[in-house]
Amino acid sequence: MEYNQEALELKGGWLNEDLIQHFSNFAYFAFETFGDRVKTWITFNAAYSICQYGYGFGSLAPGIVDPAEKPYVCGHTVLKSHALAYRLYESVFKPIQNGRCGMTMFTTWYEPGSDLSEDIAAAERAMNFELGWFTNPIISGNYPDVMLEYVGRKSNQEGLTKSRLPIFEVKWQIALKGSWDFLGINHYTTSKSLNGIKFHIIVSFFYCNTCNLVTIC
Repeated sequence: MEYNQEALELKGGWLNEDLIQHFSNFAYFAFETFGDRVKTWITFNAAYSICQYGYGFGSLAPGIVDPAEKPYVCGHTVLKSHALAYRLYESVFKPIQNGRCGMTMFTTWYEPGSDLSEDIAAAERAMNFELGWFTNPIISGNYPDVMLEYVGRKSNQEGLTKSRLPIFEVKWQIALKGSWDFLGINHYTTSKSLNGIKFHIIVSFFYCNTCNLVTIC
């Protein structure tokens, strides 16, 4: 099996759950080879960017544009990969290497665009869809309730038989919950949110340095 990026991408990249075991194998090699000197491990840096920009907006590799579904599939695979790598470090290497393992998140900070209750709720919802998407599972074992509710309802309205946001089986919820010794944060900017603004506003934000109005609806 080839482990270079192109070979893995030809198999679907982070849309293919085969990468979970491949990532675990890679993590084992790294822990075993460098763990006597490296004491702080980050499984993924800015998973939101990997999945949203790479598989949703297409502005990063592999350049796939499918914001409705593929970012969620990517995120699901990434989170399972993190959980497996973390539990590997926790059970095999941490007791003898005395290091720590965690994950680093990317997030914008969202403030309400007004004092209206619906805009306050929109800002909180935006935080859950961005920071909570990857943080909530490694802390509590599952996606934020608002993500499950909104994506599930929208999927149903679209006539889909299941939510575009995949479901974690119980074994993965157990593996994910508490899978962190530390939590890193990449934060670059703060934006305002208004309730009910269409999705294209979000897209425009990522390509326009002067845009500061975004929301999750």
